[in-house]
Amino acid sequence: MTILAINKRVFDGDEQSFYAFRSTFQCPSCGKEIVFCADDMSPIEDVDLASLPKGFEKKLNLRHRAGETFFENHKGLRSHAVQCSCNDCSARLMVVAGIGEVQPSRFNVVVEGIIVL
Repeated sequence: MTILAINKRVFDGDEQSFYAFRSTFQCPSCGKEIVFCADDMSPIEDVDLASLPKGFEKKLNLRHRAGETFFENHKGLRSHAVQCSCNDCSARLMVVAGIGEVQPSRFNVVVEGIIVL
């Protein structure tokens, strides 16, 4: 498995725009464009973490707060993940992003990285 750290803000806007937001990235295996919707992402603790590479959280700069069960990025945004697959090369990927409200009605999405499964 390969972990690609990105740490790039891809959305900064209001709640209504957040639910319609889609982002694209290039498949690390073949370069084909892949689309994901932040609204389809689930909290990363709902993912089978045992299926991810050991140390993925360090590579993506994620942390646990004391006493909490979830991961967050350096800005305090809670980590989410969505699995995707490339239609061209069939690579299985997981996009990991920090998502959250940074001010009332203002949301951010920061793609922390992509894990090639």
